[in-house]
Amino acid sequence: MAIDGERLRAGLGGLGRATVGGRAALLSLSLAGAGATSLPLAEVAKLKHLQNVDLSDNRLDDAAAGAALRLLPDVRCVSLAGNALTTALPWAATAAAGDGGGDGDPDGLVERHLLLGLAPDGLSATPWDMTSRVADPPPALLVLVPTPQAPPASLPASSVAHGPPAWPFGQAGADMRACESMTKRLESGRRAVRLYEQPETRRAALASMPVARLVGEALEQQAQQRAAGGEGAAECFGDALLRRMLRWFKLEFFKWTNEPPCSAAGCGGGTGLLGAAAPNETEALGLAGRVEVYKCKRAGCGAITRFPRYNHPGVLLQSRQGRCGEWANCFTLLCRAVGLDARHVVDWTDHVWTEVWSPRRQRWLHCDSCENAMDRPLLYESGWNKKLSFVFAFGHDSVSDVARRYSKKHAELAARRGAAAGVPEAWLASMTAFMNASQAAAGG
Repeated sequence: MAIDGERLRAGLGGLGRATVGGRAALLSLSLAGAGATSLPLAEVAKLKHLQNVDLSDNRLDDAAAGAALRLLPDVRCVSLAGNALTTALPWAATAAAGDGGGDGDPDGLVERHLLLGLAPDGLSATPWDMTSRVADPPPALLVLVPTPQAPPASLPASSVAHGPPAWPFGQAGADMRACESMTKRLESGRRAVRLYEQPETRRAALASMPVARLVGEALEQQAQQRAAGGEGAAECFGDALLRRMLRWFKLEFFKWTNEPPCSAAGCGGGTGLLGAAAPNETEALGLAGRVEVYKCKRAGCGAITRFPRYNHPGVLLQSRQGRCGEWANCFTLLCRAVGLDARHVVDWTDHVWTEVWSPRRQRWLHCDSCENAMDRPLLYESGWNKKLSFVFAFGHDSVSDVARRYSKKHAELAARRGAAAGVPEAWLASMTAFMNASQAAAGG
């Protein structure tokens, strides 16, 4: 049964109104228990400012729910409990707490908030990765994706007890300075990804995303794949959501910046690089390691523009510009914010990207937000003709040497990593194992 336009309009109201562009805009829609299998999308599309939607206890499938959600860019709270979704768990509303909350809601933030539970391949019991809530106002859709169960890293308990591996004195090709530099870079990568786990940074990331729209597009994509090739042809929800996030991030959210436009009021002209400068106090708070200084090329202007290369992913949610380092850093944060098991990947030959664990495929997926590329690990060696050497993936619980995954020319790769690099393979494997064991012993 389809809900007609009259029934749809009758369901509006109840939870609040707001003034948008000088006109009163309805913010809430309740169609609970209508027995609907589809919605009048032409009518739904007119409700551009809708924020709260209750579609519980209907008979909507993935395609119908996804088609409706993608038309509502401002929606923050959704309930689809009791529908015919095959990929997502019931979307259950939290208990209202009009008095400021009780024991189960110490912050009093659950009023008008709905939890969206998503599970890969219909799993019904799985640990949630994120449970923090987004503060009012505005009402917020909180996406909780189960933490995918990636294979555990090899963590020998004896590594922690015996300490880090000894410096490889006397080993063929060993260079003490190179080993020390490698250790510092690995430690730096481990520290950087801890920022993705900060609750306040994740909340800011969720608030920056059109989550409901992306969820709707992912569900609709799955439905189309099933219609074309059967149940087995559809990606799991996490992979489908990841694909939509990559596209949105590149086309709508982040901007590639080589030379920033002139920052002088009313100018916006092209600039040329003058040099570098130390970060000021504000830039340092955003973990800017360096600041590039540019001068306006426009005649009569000549203003100076600073381009801080921020390393704090939360600041990048606001600046939304940079090169591959900023792109991968911010995108990895967004993946972690929705609960995907994501790692920040650093290529020593000067590129950065993301890896995300796929429960369906049981392996890590290469994701390059700069290229809107997913699962194309040979892009750099075969497509860009890069001569890879060291490539490390930094996750919330481990660091992994993943260079072989991105190369088919393993002999050439080994040669570049050999004597010229000054870091023996056996020592490097022992060092990464020690770091992982130490992190596991410290509770992650």
